[in-house]
Amino acid sequence: MIRFELCRLDLPDTIPGTIGSWEGSSDYLGVLVYDKHMAKSFLIAGSAVESTQVVKGIGLEIDRYPYHPILKPEYGELASYAHQALMLLTDAMIAPNSTVKFMRVMGLLEFLASPNEYQTWKKVKGDLACHIAKDKTKYHSLLDRFRALTSLNDGNGNEIGYRTLVVHQGRYLPDLVGPHEELSSLFKELQYYASCVIRDMMDNPSWSWADFLQHRDTLKINLGVK
Repeated sequence: MIRFELCRLDLPDTIPGTIGSWEGSSDYLGVLVYDKHMAKSFLIAGSAVESTQVVKGIGLEIDRYPYHPILKPEYGELASYAHQALMLLTDAMIAPNSTVKFMRVMGLLEFLASPNEYQTWKKVKGDLACHIAKDKTKYHSLLDRFRALTSLNDGNGNEIGYRTLVVHQGRYLPDLVGPHEELSSLFKELQYYASCVIRDMMDNPSWSWADFLQHRDTLKINLGVK
């Protein structure tokens, strides 16, 4: 929940470090030491003590509590999906580079649209857009944007959709998007899309997936697109 509420895909330096060892954890620590002059190595091991873990970045300063309580899968079917979505978001945040991060975020969006079965992006984009759009015009604008993010032809037979170029043609995202500022803007955009759907899930943790699909239909009817 801390990562969801307080961290950003485009700012990996402020993501909390992975769980390590702490005093009283009842685990063990070990280190392999090699002495070049003696040409010998030594394995030193013992029970865990208070330790320091080196991580990337400067850490995260928390000045407020997360808005949502921690979800547990046993709260309901939708809570279980939201919990899985949060773990997928974490995987994207800690990805080693922007190209892998992009692929993981797109996988998260597909999961949010349909966690139980594969759907083409033609169906996925509508099931995401209804959670994000405030009116019919914005809904259709989002559909166009999702085409550009996934698979889109420039009219001359050239593929320009990011997902197709990255996943199927092995291109690197920075080569497609441009400078760091553009990458940062893209990841903030994608995180916003994912967060809109995840928040709808977290607001209704006891719902079944069928209930959530009915909620989607209601959203689409209210937008005038169904």
